[in-house]
Amino acid sequence: MINKTAFTQWITLFGEKFNKPLSAPSQLVFYDLCNAELTTDEFVAGAKLVYRDNTFFPSPKELIEKAKPTANPALEAADVFRDILTWNGSENLMAAARVKLTDIGLRAFLAVGGPAKFRTLLASEEVFVRREFVAAYTAARQDAKERERADRMLAEVQAPAHLHGNTIRKLTGPQHIGDALKSELGVT
Repeated sequence: MINKTAFTQWITLFGEKFNKPLSAPSQLVFYDLCNAELTTDEFVAGAKLVYRDNTFFPSPKELIEKAKPTANPALEAADVFRDILTWNGSENLMAAARVKLTDIGLRAFLAVGGPAKFRTLLASEEVFVRREFVAAYTAARQDAKERERADRMLAEVQAPAHLHGNTIRKLTGPQHIGDALKSELGVT
């Protein structure tokens, strides 16, 4: 959970630097999106990089990516492909793949032809199969990442408020939503 004081300080600094202060509702949405994926330390690290590097106000996605840079999936896929080639002499290549590969690796393995393809792989075909494998691995990794994010957001929306730190407010009578949001963020 991101400390609200640290969050407010950095959002205020962004507003000053980029000449774009956020309204209380926008701050709340920005906070919720970052809070779903970052700790306070990660948020501050990402905020420092944004403050140093950016010339425009960041989106939550951009700040999250600065705080948690992702590994290069193509390099990861090439390493997995190399590992698969080393098992090629296995008695049961599919059993080895099921044990040693992640779900993403297994999807890519099967997408390029699985054990049948690797058992008969010629040296002249390796470059082409590697390219297909890297593309399939990258796509499977992206699908898994998007599915995980969607599942997390869905769980947060469906979970009772006390499980994810938000409070449910009942609006009775005329009330300014901005006032409720400001009090939740601690903005005066």
